[in-house]
Amino acid sequence: MGERAVQITCWEYRMSNLNDLPRKGTELELLNTAGAEGWELILIAVNRVAYFKRRIEDDPLPRRRRGATEGK
Repeated sequence: MGERAVQITCWEYRMSNLNDLPRKGTELELLNTAGAEGWELILIAVNRVAYFKRRIEDDPLPRRRRGATEGK
């Protein structure tokens, strides 16, 4: 049986406490800056902590899946 490469996506994670911002209105600035840097907002929790993820481009981890055949 053949093998087919399966690409695994690797992520890095970041959190920002919105309570630590100096003034109101800077939440959007923080979120827009993070988005411009490639961070995707996952969640803003009840305690006002924002969680982000970003794809790691430099570390592709190709894996082999046994039994997968091409051309099916």
